[in-house]
Amino acid sequence: MLFPGALDAINEIAEGRILTDDDLIQINRTHNTNFTVNDIPSAPFTEDDARNNPLLIDSILIRLLSHEENLSVEPEAILRRQLEHND
Repeated sequence: MLFPGALDAINEIAEGRILTDDDLIQINRTHNTNFTVNDIPSAPFTEDDARNNPLLIDSILIRLLSHEENLSVEPEAILRRQLEHND
């Protein structure tokens, strides 16, 4: 179960970023899974997406943040803003 604001933060990080075929291959290799492009939910992710497959959502987020152009993203700052917004 995601804590309040987490899904909003995940969607803020994922907005406008693309998961590549290489990302999907790496996710499958890392977790010994067999996700296909059809398994990837469209952003913004919903509570159902997170509840039905938290491993996939977490993996997508980690892969997106590992891209060089996204390394400047500070997830903690985004989470903090989202939590403050939800208070």
